[in-house]
Amino acid sequence: MRKWVETVVGMDVEFLRLALGATMYYPVADLATGNELIAPYIRFPGNLEGVRDILLQINRPRISKCEAALSINRLAKWGVATVVSGKLQPNVAGVLSLVDLSPPQFACTLELDINTAAEYSGPLPNDKLVCIFGELFELAEEIVSKGDVP
Repeated sequence: MRKWVETVVGMDVEFLRLALGATMYYPVADLATGNELIAPYIRFPGNLEGVRDILLQINRPRISKCEAALSINRLAKWGVATVVSGKLQPNVAGVLSLVDLSPPQFACTLELDINTAAEYSGPLPNDKLVCIFGELFELAEEIVSKGDVP
């Protein structure tokens, strides 16, 4: 992607916004393990013992290091997922039932949407596109490695 952005900089193209999205899954043995693993990343102050569902969406914008007037949204959605697969099968009355269920699988999940804020007026400066795009990746790496930090 960086090479593509570098190529586009020389063209007569205007960008109003840039974004980087990713979805990550980290398989775990069970919900308790997932809760224990995810807690330090979301800075959850309480006890997650016995919790069945976690879904935290948070956006902690930062001012760009490349363009002082630009805010970058750091939208992260954290969770612990339980996945069960099966087949939908109609019974004699035509009602669908879920059959052949697999054993549950569990994973910590993280969805990222790192993007330049819509409030920025005008197109992004072409001479700073590569820097801004690199910054989106740096912010994504920071969230993945350190969690939800101000």
